[in-house]
Amino acid sequence: MKKSQNLKLILLILCSIAIMLQLTDTYVVPVIPILAFIVVLLIFIQKRRINGITSSCAIIFLSGFIGYFSAQKKNSVAGTSIGIILPVDYFNKTFSMFCLAAMFISFGSSLRKNANSYYSASALNSINKNLVSNNPSTYLLSLMPLFGAFIGFGFSQLISRSTHLTIQQFPIFARVSLAASLIALGVLSLWTKQQTKLLRFIGFLGIFCYALLFFSLSSRYLTFIPICVAFVCFKKSSRLQTIFLLFVSVFSTLFCYMLPLFLRSLTNHGFVPYAANMRSITFRATDFQAAFQNFIFSFDVNGLTAFSIQEFPLRDLLVEVSPLPGDLAGWYKISDMHRLNSATPAAAIGEAMNYGFINFILLFSIIGLAMGYMQDKVDSFPPKLRVYSNIVLTSGSVYFAVLCLQYNLRSAIRIIYYLFVYFFLVKITVNKKSNDSDNNFPLDYREM
Repeated sequence: MKKSQNLKLILLILCSIAIMLQLTDTYVVPVIPILAFIVVLLIFIQKRRINGITSSCAIIFLSGFIGYFSAQKKNSVAGTSIGIILPVDYFNKTFSMFCLAAMFISFGSSLRKNANSYYSASALNSINKNLVSNNPSTYLLSLMPLFGAFIGFGFSQLISRSTHLTIQQFPIFARVSLAASLIALGVLSLWTKQQTKLLRFIGFLGIFCYALLFFSLSSRYLTFIPICVAFVCFKKSSRLQTIFLLFVSVFSTLFCYMLPLFLRSLTNHGFVPYAANMRSITFRATDFQAAFQNFIFSFDVNGLTAFSIQEFPLRDLLVEVSPLPGDLAGWYKISDMHRLNSATPAAAIGEAMNYGFINFILLFSIIGLAMGYMQDKVDSFPPKLRVYSNIVLTSGSVYFAVLCLQYNLRSAIRIIYYLFVYFFLVKITVNKKSNDSDNNFPLDYREM
């Protein structure tokens, strides 16, 4: 308990120093990035493993770090969807904004009242070993988002269509299914890793089906496929095999990131036209530059959103954080204003800063508090449920962080709501089973 209080005090001091530096615009870089690194490291040490909090903070911090140093050498807009490069005057402010977002998610996660004890990575591996290996329902449940995507998008749209699905709003069932597919891939990979050779083949078949879905949508989700395969194949026994697998995974991930960008440039879209054009794929040096700048584009988009476009009215923030559907919340009335152009939405971190520094701090602190609360609940679940729930929380938090980089705040916030719904339903189930178990004791035993 004393360690927890000391950590809160240290985080409060570091975050307060960062606020003062930001407000006075004094030594913003490199002091705030150093403070952010210390804060994220402290949270990682406390949790002793990668989880929903540490993963989202690391993604946001590293995106700002890479974007900042890359932006100083950037002299073109290749790979971006806008013809504007972030002005040099905003480099420091934008980098600090990324750092502060990571810091206050970390700080917010430490504000919960009663933190449960956290298991180390090795302890978790020991506890969770073979928990899902003999559970075929895990495999079937992992395929549900795949079938949901087929229904939501429409099978004919996946096979052939005239445009690259760049409409601003997908049907809700399609969006939820696509978001859930990231979580499903994590569960499916864990299940596959623990199977015999025959069942591992079936597991890989499921992963391959998701690869076909992402390929048909020319989605950058395709980059998760090599990571899943590497996770399943990874063994600690041979160092040479590990190095080879790492080498193949890096290049496969790069290829799977560049491939959707190539597919989107075609005149016809869908699985059939994409498959027919696979022979014509040519990647030049300029293609690698465009892919890299598409990756770091989030730094420019967030900086432009925060500092270079008109200020959003504060009432828009209430619309963006509303859990109501878009029509009821009034999102579709203002969504066109929250775009840099027809192909580029305003980015979440920049939007939060656009609403004002105080609102920015409060928003990311509350998000961190919500993540910390859910992480505590996960660690109190029964062992098997804890495995699945940790995957759900970590995958969902990664997805939240990724959406923060290049999509609207409303899109990112909704992932937090989806996670809350999941944990609310699971908590009800756990409590019900616990009550049923208590009621099943013999009466004379309960009265003792």
